[in-house]
Amino acid sequence: TASSAEVFGIDMSGGLALTDFTIEADINGDESDDLIVGALRNDSAANDAGAVYVFYGPISGTVNASNADAILTGGSASDQLGRSVTMLGDVNGDEIGDFMVTAYKNDFKDSDSGRAYLFYGSSSAPLSGTQNLALGAPPANVIFDTYFNATRLGTDVAPAGDLDGDGNAEILIGAEHYDKYNYDGQGCNPDP
Repeated sequence: TASSAEVFGIDMSGGLALTDFTIEADINGDESDDLIVGALRNDSAANDAGAVYVFYGPISGTVNASNADAILTGGSASDQLGRSVTMLGDVNGDEIGDFMVTAYKNDFKDSDSGRAYLFYGSSSAPLSGTQNLALGAPPANVIFDTYFNATRLGTDVAPAGDLDGDGNAEILIGAEHYDKYNYDGQGCNPDP
């Protein structure tokens, strides 16, 4: 339904016990841990467009979706934004945590090609209100796309730590249906 706020099969409209999640990062620079929650089957923007709820800490007690500090909604029906939501650590070197959300069935480049959105944390302009990701980059800082049909980029996302020693964290982005034998030189393309 349009008012559904389902997370991992749990209806958030009645609240969410924080004991079910690990809070890992500060994405608004206030030195309190924050929480991001994906609801990939949310219908508030379109059928199964998905949504991501951002809660700034300190957080205690029961959290309701209606009390989120920011809500990101999928751009199109069946995008399933929120399939993967991950705190990444600091990937851009500003000493504030960053995060990534995915819409693994997004059709922007091709059917079910998928999309991953990187958001830099900010103390001066943290995310707020409800924002739809239909127009692409705003408010995401970087968007990762693939040009292949049914690749489902963003099936999973994980922080990788600082692999190259530059002081910034790296990101791993999964694409469950990527076919290496169909590679045509396009690959995964980050669009700034």
